[in-house]
Amino acid sequence: MKLPVKSLRDPSATLFSSYAFWFAIGIPIVLAVTLISIASYNSGLHPSVTAEGFKNIYEFFKLPIAIAELSIPSAPLVGGDSGRMGSHPNI
Repeated sequence: MKLPVKSLRDPSATLFSSYAFWFAIGIPIVLAVTLISIASYNSGLHPSVTAEGFKNIYEFFKLPIAIAELSIPSAPLVGGDSGRMGSHPNI
């Protein structure tokens, strides 16, 4: 399914159809998944559903989780800019 993606400066663009919104969400998540994949492949971790296993997951993946969390404040920043661009012609 191809998204109808538009430039943020296009007046007919909605928030969900802008490149900037999807980049703000997608880039941190893709980077985090890549780092998690590299770290888990190189460290030889094995799945363990115990308290020690969850502690190890948290210790190994602090940085990738923090990078993935960057998409949470980035999306509203882009949304605010999108709203500003949408209201600019009306002023």
